Amino acid sequence: MKTIKATLLYILKEEKVLLGKKIRGFGKGNYNGIGGKVDYGETVEQGMIREAKEEICVEPVDYELVAKIVYN
Repeated sequence: MKTIKATLLYILKEEKVLLGKKIRGFGKGNYNGIGGKVDYGETVEQGMIREAKEEICVEPVDYELVAKIVYN
């Protein structure tokens, strides 16, 4: 089975969470955190930063890893 690394970023401000609306693919029309697949050669952190820049034009600077989840 192939392993796919992905990121999911939740941006918090004053007890509010910024969510993005999925415009295509699995979950289209639903709201979720910002993220996606990690590219070959990237760390998970680099992938998270790249995805945030691509999706919402924001570069995260103050962040922390809060979970690492493995699905089978």
